Amino acid sequence: MEPEAFIDPRLPLIDLHRHLDGSVRLETVIELADRQGIELPANTVEGLRPHVVVDGKAESLMDFIGRFRYLTAILHDLD
Repeated sequence: MEPEAFIDPRLPLIDLHRHLDGSVRLETVIELADRQGIELPANTVEGLRPHVVVDGKAESLMDFIGRFRYLTAILHDLD
């Protein structure tokens, strides 16, 4: 039996795997970057969004990974 046969389309989709760096609010990214002296491509949520959010499908794996560079830059210490 094919794997698709086990998925009931009536059930809601859920997140099974989510990383911390992909779950940080953009307001928090801006605040922490400012506090840590990290330069961002924009200092507003709407300006930063196209640089860090994958909306739909990324152009490539490197495009997808590249969107995390600012998020991981702010997550470098316990604070």
